[in-house]
Amino acid sequence: MKRNRFWLSASGLALALLLGACGGGAGSGSGGTVTVNFVDALGNPWAPPKVATQVGTGAWQSAPSGISVTLNLPSGVAQYGVAFTCGTETQVVQFTKGEAPNPTLRCSSVNAPTPVNVTLNYNDSAFPTTANRLYSVNTLDVAFGPLTSNPATLTVSPGQGDLLVALYNNSWAVIALKGLLNQNFTAGANFSLNFAASDATSGTGNIGSYPVPSGFTTGGTAVFHVTPLGAYAILNNDFSAPGNALAFPLPPSALAGQKGVYANAFSSGLSVLSVEAFTGTSHTPALPPVFNPTVNTSAKLPAFSGLSASGSDFIGYGFSANWPGNSLTAIVSKGWIGTGTSYALPDLSSLGFPVPATNDPAGYEANAFYSNKPLGTLLAAPNFWKLLATPGIYLRSGTKEGSYTTP
Repeated sequence: MKRNRFWLSASGLALALLLGACGGGAGSGSGGTVTVNFVDALGNPWAPPKVATQVGTGAWQSAPSGISVTLNLPSGVAQYGVAFTCGTETQVVQFTKGEAPNPTLRCSSVNAPTPVNVTLNYNDSAFPTTANRLYSVNTLDVAFGPLTSNPATLTVSPGQGDLLVALYNNSWAVIALKGLLNQNFTAGANFSLNFAASDATSGTGNIGSYPVPSGFTTGGTAVFHVTPLGAYAILNNDFSAPGNALAFPLPPSALAGQKGVYANAFSSGLSVLSVEAFTGTSHTPALPPVFNPTVNTSAKLPAFSGLSASGSDFIGYGFSANWPGNSLTAIVSKGWIGTGTSYALPDLSSLGFPVPATNDPAGYEANAFYSNKPLGTLLAAPNFWKLLATPGIYLRSGTKEGSYTTP
C-alpha cells in the first residue's frame, strides 16, 4: 500500500479548502454592506495584524485591524475583496455579495490548540491475520498513522471528533474497520476498541476505469471510507498509472459514513484531481479539464492569463505564490472573475503587506475548482477530510505549478 503517495497528494489539495474559511449565509443582489469577520483556529474572534479591502475591482485600501471589517458597496456593485495577514501568509478572497454576503475568515495557524495525548487500548484478536494497523482521528485537525503498541499513545488536537482504526493483513489488504464516533478528545482521555467479527470487511466494491488526458501518465486512484466527522481509512489504492479500475473491500455495513474515491494524474507541472463521495458499491470518477494558463513572472508576483474555466460546477480559481518566509494565496470566485480571462496576484506592498525581495526563489500555483456544492459549504470545512464527509460531495481541481526567480 503506497500510503505516503496518497497522503501527500491529498494534503496537496488542502489549498482547495479555500483558506480554511467559514462561509456566510446565502445572499443576492448588489450594493449595501458586507461584513467580514475574522476568527482564529478555534473559531474565536481575532484581529489580523494587517487588513485591506477592495470595492468592486478598484484599488485596494488599508483597513483598521479588528475582528471584523465592513465594506460599503455602491448600488450595482456586487464584487468585493479582503486581504489579511495570517502568520507568514497573506490571504486574499475576492467574492460577490451574492456568493458570500457576510463571510467569516479563519486563520488556522493562530491560537491553534496545543496537541494532547490520549490513550487507545484495542483488542484485535478476532482477526489473527492482522499485520498492520492504521488510525485516524479528526477533531479540529487530522491525526493519522500506524498503531505500533498496545496501548497506544495518540497525539491529537483536542476537541470533538471521530476515531477510526483499520486492520490490514501483511499484503496491506484491509480486513476490518471499527470506529468510535463523536468522542471528546481531551488530555489524558482513554479509549477502548474491541474488534468483533461484525467489524470485518465483507464483499467487493469497484471503481470504474476513467478517461485520462493525453500525456498524463503518472498518478492513480485511491478509495477510502470517511466517517461523519472526517476520520478516514484507505480501502485500496493503485498509483501505478491513472485511470485504472480498482476493486476494494466493502466496509462493515454498520459503520457510519460514506466512501470516497480520489483520482489524480500528472504531466510536467500540470495535474488534474477529483475527490468524489459516494454510497453503494461502485463508482466511476471523472477528472476535470486540464488547466494550463499562461504565467507571467516579470513582476515579483505572477500574473495569469488564458483563464477559460467554465461549466455549471465551476466555482472559481485559486492562485498562490510562495517565497522564503512568506506566501500569498488568493481565492477568486466565479462571480467575481465573471467573463474575465486574466488575473494578477495583488501587490499590496504599499499597504505594508509582504512581497518577495529581488532574486528570491519563488513558486506559483494556479487552480481551477469545480464542485457540486456551493461556495459556502466549501468555506465552512475546517479541514480536507471534514469537507469530504459532506454527503455526496465532489471537488475537482485542475492545477498548474512552477517556479521562478523574482525580478
